[in-house]
Amino acid sequence: MPTKPSKYYITQKIEEMAKEKPSMSILDLGSGKSLNFEKILKNFPQLSYTGIEPKKSDYEMAREKFKSRDNAVFINSLAYENNPLLKDQYDLVVSFSVLEHVKYLDKFLNFAAQKTKLGGTCIHLYDLGHALYPSSLKERLHVWLCSNSFTQKFIPETKFVCYLSSLVAEQKMKEMGLSIDRVTFHNSPDHVKLIKTVGEDYELIKQISENEVVWSSKIKNRKQQEILFPAVCIWSRKIT
Repeated sequence: MPTKPSKYYITQKIEEMAKEKPSMSILDLGSGKSLNFEKILKNFPQLSYTGIEPKKSDYEMAREKFKSRDNAVFINSLAYENNPLLKDQYDLVVSFSVLEHVKYLDKFLNFAAQKTKLGGTCIHLYDLGHALYPSSLKERLHVWLCSNSFTQKFIPETKFVCYLSSLVAEQKMKEMGLSIDRVTFHNSPDHVKLIKTVGEDYELIKQISENEVVWSSKIKNRKQQEILFPAVCIWSRKIT
């Protein structure tokens, strides 16, 4: 079960969606080891899940971990490349901690929108911590190189990380034919530190995850929301 307030909050909402439609189809872009969906796949065996992950070691670990589940398919590729294993469209398209690592953002967001069914849901949760709270001078320099229009072309896709304004991401998703339902903010650095200190106390994580959404909504300045709660989630529906 996710321990970051952001991922806990979003996976709980996805569980609610699965309760309403147990046979829903999910496409997870940049799925890593697919640990965010471990509980959901177990509780909703009728659900179909496809994870796309470019890092081969993570892809192989996910495939091995979920090999007994007939409702899970894994693909080792970049998260905007078509593959015969992909369905035409999905009820839910989601990405966790991916957008800040996407070098060709328009291509990625367009692929996500195209793979979302009409009336379906598209959710992107991403982190601004690399840019706003770099852990070292090396990370700060890395973000700067990726954000600079000249130097970024020399950075491989698999090594890319940047600051992505939530307003820019929101606007680009609208341009792809998605209707924005809401934008939520999560993962106050102090809250994340508290959870790490206390340990896997899921009642605490639940309270924090819910409170962060309420508290951040009271802040009207978007930049300030990002600074205080540097995990952004953009919730949208496919309308065209």
